[in-house]
Amino acid sequence: MLADFNFRVILEYLPLFLGGLKSTFLISIFSIGLAIAAGIIACACRISGIKPLKYPAIAYIEIIRSTPLLVQIYFLYFGLPTLGIRVPEIQTGIIALMLNSGAYIAEIIRAGINSVGPGQIEAGVSSGLNYVQRMRFIILPQALGVTVPPLLGQAIVLVKDS
Repeated sequence: MLADFNFRVILEYLPLFLGGLKSTFLISIFSIGLAIAAGIIACACRISGIKPLKYPAIAYIEIIRSTPLLVQIYFLYFGLPTLGIRVPEIQTGIIALMLNSGAYIAEIIRAGINSVGPGQIEAGVSSGLNYVQRMRFIILPQALGVTVPPLLGQAIVLVKDS
């Protein structure tokens, strides 16, 4: 089987393969960066007690997670021009990947924050730390260890989706 394989074809089309690799890399890097920012914002809104922030964040996360990525891409690619918003194809793809992965990242971060035991939070309260200090010094460092593996998995999924 390998004896019939023509390696000259790979060399002939190598520039096309490298161009595709470059595009995948750039789209993935931009999408991951924007998705992390969107995920942090959506998670902060979702765990906040402020209803005008909490409920739209819940709606965004649940709607995005319950629809396929292809439907979201079609909606943005064909739906935005009907609203008079013209976005180039690559940017539409980056926006779709960002919105999709941002919802999953928000849930990953929320799960990491919720994984910190109530005893840890109570220890911060008894130490006199306010909410921001508890998040910074107690909750987020512990949540980071729990969230890194699923965040890396989500980054891999985003690269494959791009």
